[in-house]
Amino acid sequence: MHWSNIGLLVIAVSNLIVSSIVWRINPRNKINLSFALNHLLLAGWAFSLALFRESSSLSWAQFWVTLQSIFAGTAIIPLFFFSIYFPHQHYVLKNAHKVIIALSALIVVSLSILPGAWINGIVLKPHQNEFTLNFFSHLYYVIYFFVFMVFGLHNLIKKFLRSDGFTRVQLVSIVPGFVLILFVSAFVGILGSLITLSSGFVWLVPYFILPTNIAALYLIFFAGKR
Repeated sequence: MHWSNIGLLVIAVSNLIVSSIVWRINPRNKINLSFALNHLLLAGWAFSLALFRESSSLSWAQFWVTLQSIFAGTAIIPLFFFSIYFPHQHYVLKNAHKVIIALSALIVVSLSILPGAWINGIVLKPHQNEFTLNFFSHLYYVIYFFVFMVFGLHNLIKKFLRSDGFTRVQLVSIVPGFVLILFVSAFVGILGSLITLSSGFVWLVPYFILPTNIAALYLIFFAGKR
């Protein structure tokens, strides 16, 4: 197995552990639930991406690339909800908003499952398989991702400007990591793929997610208890 894919598996396990820890702290808290679900999806993405890159047969590559598309496509949703709930909820989504969010995510899942709808083809290379993309389906994903990214950042920045004391400390701990994760995902993984219409350097993105999320987890959930 290639070192880059071993790293992806390590990241997957780490995100799974982080997800479990956060969920166990308070299983009913919306902040914990959204953060934990985001990490669970990120774990699934890193795991399926590693196995896709290692697959030696087209059928297994197709199976894993479908899963990684679903995980990658839906991970932004709980992160968006996290931006609403953390550290305090000031805005309540209307039912119409929830329906729009659900439908937009359902479209991403449908595009991931339908053969040729999003993933045009698979190029088998030893330990470094790649996939090609349908331009219009990926353009939809670009718009979908950027809408949730912009609104999520808006939520956190707005809360930061209105905060003080420990609430501001919490936001300072999360906003830089939030920005780094989203911008690396947006420009390396999503826009880069739109230009090349291939997976390209998508495998690098999880490496940026791991350190920033672990630091945020410590500062948000543990540092405040000292």
